[in-house]
Amino acid sequence: MKKIIYLFIFTIIYTLTSCNSVKKIQKSNPLLKKRLEQLIENDSTDIFLQVFKKNKFSLKNNIDKDGTTLLFLAATKGNTTIGEFLIKNGANVNIVSKYGTAMHWALEKRKSDFARLLLNHGYNPKIEAQILNNKAPLNFLSFFLIKKDKEVGMRILTTLLKKGMNPNIQDKDGASIIHVATYYGFTNVITLLREYNANLNLRILPNDGEAKRDAFIANHPTPLMMAVYFDKKDIVKELLLFSNLKINAKGIVDGKTALDIAKDKNYIDIINLLTQASN
Repeated sequence: MKKIIYLFIFTIIYTLTSCNSVKKIQKSNPLLKKRLEQLIENDSTDIFLQVFKKNKFSLKNNIDKDGTTLLFLAATKGNTTIGEFLIKNGANVNIVSKYGTAMHWALEKRKSDFARLLLNHGYNPKIEAQILNNKAPLNFLSFFLIKKDKEVGMRILTTLLKKGMNPNIQDKDGASIIHVATYYGFTNVITLLREYNANLNLRILPNDGEAKRDAFIANHPTPLMMAVYFDKKDIVKELLLFSNLKINAKGIVDGKTALDIAKDKNYIDIINLLTQASN
């Protein structure tokens, strides 16, 4: 009888120990994680799914020291099959890493389908405020998605703005979406930004190196100054529709207004537009 009791106790201890060992493996398995990362890199979707399921990989407990997860890597590859699988298995679409969110990674690589996937599963662009050193904000990255595919990009930008994306966060060179949209002449983007109360007077804040290389940028120009300088008449017209546009804002170095710039370059049509708006 004692032997039976001892055997029973031993069995319980062994079972508990085994369970704890499994939990430890699930908590941290860098080799398995590395294997899964390689499969994502190689677009080996079917093998990834097999390996993940077979090993019961724990997403919750396998986050890099920088805060990134497998979802970030899937975002850069634009692999929506793996992305959706990870989300269904508990991947958090709103994790903020040292290098942004999964949405930042998707937009940087112009992966519109993956961006839509994240939005459809509850991505919240407001979490961007938690990024300490945001070198490439969502608003800036989303513009280049528009350059790649205007219709799709505009839909994604609109959704991000509706969900509360800040259109005024500036990148490492001091620019935001309103500056790049002005430079490339995308009036539809300016119109949309106007609807969501973007700061139309937001000045470019260049780093010291950029300011030394470009005398115009050294003036910390507003979007209106940029539109005039680069002869974007349609953008000038659109910007003038903003009720609180500072038409007479001056360059911080040369003290020139948008009208001064237009006169220097002899842009007659723009001179007329600015003159009429000032009266």
